Amino acid sequence: DLHLESALESDTAPLTGPASSLWELGPALRWMRDPTRGGLATTLNELTVRTGLTVRLDEEAIPVRREVAGA
Repeated sequence: DLHLESALESDTAPLTGPASSLWELGPALRWMRDPTRGGLATTLNELTVRTGLTVRLDEEAIPVRREVAGA
């Protein structure tokens, strides 16, 4: 019930083409995620949980459209 008034449109697109080029990596390809489904934070959280690594983000460097930030 956000009642957003914006011309915001989805910018999602199929990833089959770009992702299929990675299949040649075989077992070396160990992890792929689409952050448009659960968000960047969820994707990075999954990465840190699986690898034990730490991620530090520079919030100012993440491009977010004004309409999205407003929501």
